[in-house]
Amino acid sequence: MERVIEALLFTSSEPLSINDLKKNLPQNIDINPIIETLQKRYETRGVNLKRIGNSIALRTAKDLDYLFLTKKV
Repeated sequence: MERVIEALLFTSSEPLSINDLKKNLPQNIDINPIIETLQKRYETRGVNLKRIGNSIALRTAKDLDYLFLTKKV
């Protein structure tokens, strides 16, 4: 189920609600432990799994924000 959630989040340009994620999983799956596991797995990576309200998204790690800043002259 982790791979399904990863794929959905990776391909989505917007955060996905827990309900949207659940629609793609078997009914008896508790999604919260899966999200927690993925958050821990990604916390030291270049992207992090972030909760945004009741939604989840993959976001660039905060310490790598500088890679996307536009330099002004």
